[in-house]
Amino acid sequence: MSVYWQLVFPLTFICKCTEFFFLTTLYCSNHLVLCMDEGVREGVLNTVPPPYRKAYEEKVVVLTSFSSYESDATLAQRGGFALLPQQFSSLLLPGLAQAKQAKDVPVPMRQGDWMTTVQVLILSTACLTKYLMDAHPEDHWDDA
Repeated sequence: MSVYWQLVFPLTFICKCTEFFFLTTLYCSNHLVLCMDEGVREGVLNTVPPPYRKAYEEKVVVLTSFSSYESDATLAQRGGFALLPQQFSSLLLPGLAQAKQAKDVPVPMRQGDWMTTVQVLILSTACLTKYLMDAHPEDHWDDA
C-alpha cells in the first residue's frame, strides 16, 4: 500500500470488482482485449471457434506487448510535454529496463514484488495510451 499513496489514485480504483469476459462481447463491441498474461490470452482465444481464431489473435493481446512502443528517452522526459506525470516516471525509471523485459504483468507474491508490478503497469499503460492517441486522428470522435 505504500506505493498506492505515491500514485494518488482513489481507493475505489484499487478495489474495483473483476469484470468477466464473455465471447459475445468480443464479437460485438471489443476492438481490443487486453490480458494481464499469456495464460489469460490463451484462455480467451480458446473460447473463439477455430475458424475465427486467426482473426481474433490480433485483437486479444497481452498488455505488455505495448511496452516497447515508446523510447526510454520519451518515458524519462520531464516537464509540460512529458508522457508521464512526475510521480509515475519517478516510480518507473529505476526499474525501466526490467519492466521492458516483462512478457506478462507479474503477480506480486511478496512485498518486494509490488514495485515490479507497478513499474510494468505504468510502462504498459503509458505506451498503450500513446499508441491509442497516435492511432486515431484528433477529430476521430467528431464523426460519431
